[in-house]
Amino acid sequence: TGSTLVVRKVLITYLKQLLEHDKQYLIIHEPILESKHYAQLEVPTPKGSLYVKVGGIIDRMDTIMLYNPQTGNTIPTLRVVDYKTGGKPKEPNNMDNLCMPSKDRPDNIFQIFLYAMIMCKEQKQPVMPALFYLQKSNNPKYSPLITYNKSEIYNFGELVCEYEKMLIGVLKDLFDPAKPFTQTDIAEKCQYCDYRCLCNK
Repeated sequence: TGSTLVVRKVLITYLKQLLEHDKQYLIIHEPILESKHYAQLEVPTPKGSLYVKVGGIIDRMDTIMLYNPQTGNTIPTLRVVDYKTGGKPKEPNNMDNLCMPSKDRPDNIFQIFLYAMIMCKEQKQPVMPALFYLQKSNNPKYSPLITYNKSEIYNFGELVCEYEKMLIGVLKDLFDPAKPFTQTDIAEKCQYCDYRCLCNK
């Protein structure tokens, strides 16, 4: 059908753009696609430690030979990639930006940082998180690298302790009975929520 042909053309365009971006890296291991990975975090609560399993499905991982301009070295690096069909890249200045309620909260970065943290725990290679926004990939200058605090991230291991501390703080609040759940003040968050009929937002 006509609509199927349009979808096919769009997919081919996106695949060509993806391959053009991949050409700039020497990929030394076949990409791993749609793989599940989890980590267990110890969260302090008023009733003692709680062990919480966090994780999800990582779109893509591959090992590349990466030149790090910050160190001047080229080393094998695990690239953790999440593909996005919408949204726009945001640049957080600190970890609090990732969890504070806001319309501009960089939730995509929160997610890919979670995956990067898990892979830092699973293996010893440097981990480079990347967000690939498909609608922006036709720009030859587009880079899926993530900028945090004005610097591109080549090794998430340098941030993993800071991120994990923030994440445990969020989980600690979630499991604290003295801190009740409250409705969001951000109306846009309710548009596609399956539970909006229950809370009358």
